[in-house]
Amino acid sequence: MIYLFDLDGTLIDSQKGIVEGLKITFEEMGIKKEKYGDLLKYVGPTFHESFKKLGMNEREIEEATEIFRDFYLKKAINECNLFEGIEDLIIETSKKHKIAVATSKPEAHAKMILKRLKIDGYFETIKGSTTEKNTKAMVIREALQILKTKEAIMIGDRFSDIVGAKENGLKTIGVLYGYGSKEELEKFGADEIVERVKDLKERLLK
Repeated sequence: MIYLFDLDGTLIDSQKGIVEGLKITFEEMGIKKEKYGDLLKYVGPTFHESFKKLGMNEREIEEATEIFRDFYLKKAINECNLFEGIEDLIIETSKKHKIAVATSKPEAHAKMILKRLKIDGYFETIKGSTTEKNTKAMVIREALQILKTKEAIMIGDRFSDIVGAKENGLKTIGVLYGYGSKEELEKFGADEIVERVKDLKERLLK
């Protein structure tokens, strides 16, 4: 079996840096809190998708994305860490199955983070966004092409992981230790849901 892992909220806890970056971005763009609401909901889906829902046009989306990425690269990219138990899960799972990463985060950033955390070598490929308009489905499709397969199971914490996987005909495992909720994962049709990293490890190694 091949397992595709989401990054933010599935392998790494990156909430602090992303939320801080989004707050600064919205402030610079003149968007008030009453409009953007809970910042945590933006962790996971592509920024292009999220910013468009806020009513931004393409020029504004490009500007906001640039503001965020400038902050993230300078101040936040090194603040994220693996969720407790993930390193062992990755090492043990890679002994039995092929594993890869499919994330909406820019591919270069994803590779930098996983290299710093010293687990990049366990993945067959690390696929991320290469343009502003990449959807999660597109990233997953490209990962499958690299892996030369049409069969895999996507593991993630947000609706975008479930939707993107289903658009590619994949089964899904939703995780509750990240940034999504059980209600969200059930609503979008996750095939399985696990609560803890420990539960995910048991599921992948059974």
